[in-house]
Amino acid sequence: MKIIDLLKSSFRSIFSHKLRSFLATLGIIIGVMSVITIVSLAEGLKAAMEEQMESFGSNSLSVQFNNYHGTAFRATYEDTLALAQYSDSITDIAPVINLYDTLRTPGQRMDGTSIYATTSDYMKVQNLEVAHGRFLTGSDQRERAHVVVIGPAIANELFSRTDCVGEKIYIGGVPYTVVGVLTSQGSTLGSYLDMIAYVPLSTGQKLWNRSFIEQLLVKAESVNTALQAEADIRGYLNYRIAPYVGPNKTLVDESRSGGGGIIYSTRPRDLGGGSAAPEVSASNFYYVYNQSQMIEQAKQQLTLFTLIIGGIAAISLLVGGIGIMNIMLVSVVERTREIGLRKAVGARNSDVLFQFLLEAVVLTAFGGLLGLAGGIGGSFLIASFINEIRPVINFIVVLTAAGFSAGIGIISGMYPAFRAARLNPIEALHRE
Repeated sequence: MKIIDLLKSSFRSIFSHKLRSFLATLGIIIGVMSVITIVSLAEGLKAAMEEQMESFGSNSLSVQFNNYHGTAFRATYEDTLALAQYSDSITDIAPVINLYDTLRTPGQRMDGTSIYATTSDYMKVQNLEVAHGRFLTGSDQRERAHVVVIGPAIANELFSRTDCVGEKIYIGGVPYTVVGVLTSQGSTLGSYLDMIAYVPLSTGQKLWNRSFIEQLLVKAESVNTALQAEADIRGYLNYRIAPYVGPNKTLVDESRSGGGGIIYSTRPRDLGGGSAAPEVSASNFYYVYNQSQMIEQAKQQLTLFTLIIGGIAAISLLVGGIGIMNIMLVSVVERTREIGLRKAVGARNSDVLFQFLLEAVVLTAFGGLLGLAGGIGGSFLIASFINEIRPVINFIVVLTAAGFSAGIGIISGMYPAFRAARLNPIEALHRE
């Protein structure tokens, strides 16, 4: 039989049982649709995340202190001032304490709101823009002023408007005057940036009894000096934490080239070839992240998550293949007399084999196309409810999903096709 005749026969067989064919391909449709939707949204989230983080500047650095892991060292505001003097590569540096508390107004309240206690440099480091009023100032820090700068989402929640400069917000039962409202920043890495409030560092330290800082946000002079700024930060912090290493121990910084270097030892014999002292990693005290590292780590985690979820969704493709095989076996039984008649008038085993194999591929391709359309449409539909994500259709993934669904059709159609091809024409004609 000609290929065109086989295709016509396949379509006749499929569309003569529309509901059965649709139900048989449902697993393929769901599998392809799920894979396309998940991957498209994940790629869109990657792009949005990278765009958001790059807006902070590729010359930005972040230092996270391990204040809650049993280390005696605590970074202070004075360390921030010293670091700014220590490194010529640093242009702006902002200490941060992240707190959570309830914001209240006479008619509204917001529980568990993120509050950053920081300084005026935070605005420059994070490239913030003020929509109304101003940001924190140096005098706010010196005077421990009870002032607050809020994101637009907080303003809308508490006052139903963003031009609320001069209004009062109660934090921990203490009244704070709103001196500024920021422009919308959107979200990044699952954090809604418009829901953050900012108070002076000195005020936050007094209110929540915190003498130390949790994080430093740093902006280097340029992209080219970011690595030097990181080296300066590590050099200063290693010097500061050296007295906290403990007796008979060695402080090691793994970030140094060559797999780690001894930067401090409280055991002089180590330098003279004695037995090695127990090593204490500098990462026990702090971590330094640059912007590219943060983007890469977040992308790796998202890729792993996508692979896991996509793999789970792809299982439905295998289930769909079982459905295709089942419906093709039913079709072989139903068309036994047809197969016998075709063989009796000269059809070869290969013709029958190819006919049923082609039907399985057409059936799977039909499900795959519906899945592709549903996946692309579904990803844009879901993204319409998430302002920060624009789905990215990866055509390699589309072609892979289409090819995989076709492969499922071939594999699932093999056994029914071979079974049909091996039928004896005389026995087949005698069957009811």
